[in-house]
Formats: sequence, C-alpha cells, structure tokens
Amino acid sequence: MFAVSLSLFAALLASPHQLAPHQLSPDEAGAVKQHYLQLGSVAIEQKPCDAVPAGVNVVRVDASSRIRSASFGHSTTLLVDADAPKRYWVQYGRSTNHPAALYGPFEVH
Repeated sequence: MFAVSLSLFAALLASPHQLAPHQLSPDEAGAVKQHYLQLGSVAIEQKPCDAVPAGVNVVRVDASSRIRSASFGHSTTLLVDADAPKRYWVQYGRSTNHPAALYGPFEVH
C-alpha cells in the first residue's frame, strides 16, 4: 500500500499540468512592459492599491531599470494576471528614499 501511494504521488508530481506555473508568451510580456513604460511614474502613482484581489493568479515580470548603484532606486515588478494577461499591477520594491508600494490595476489596450 505504501509503495503504491508513493508511486501515485510521484506520478502526480511529475504531471506537467500539476506543476507548470503560469507563463506569459514573450509577446504578452513585451506588451505589458511597453504599456508600463508608456504610462510613466506620474500616471502609475495616481492609482495606489493595497493588494492584488484575492484569487487572482499573477505572473511576475521584472521591469527594473538598470542602475549603477544598488543603494539607489527600487526594483519594479509587473504582476500580470495569469488569466487575463492584459491586466497588471506595478509593484515598487523598497528603496533608500521610498517605501515599497503597489499600484493598479492597469489594462493594456
């Protein structure tokens, strides 16, 4: 019984449908990044929010700009709705002069 249970468990773990995380196509990720860049920080920071709605599965897309010093600036992550990849939130990581923050949602048109 124990060996059969382990085999079944191993088969379930190996199933690509069970383990495959949500992914975006390169075109979807590119469209979201392009929209984010077109918005600019003023438009983004006008839509603060507390959290991504419960039940929304997101794919994280790094949109951080390259900087010369790690002590300045913040990381920028686009949290893209895995089920509706035209909807996303912008997450700024903490920096030396700004707390972490979340903004959105935004829609790619």
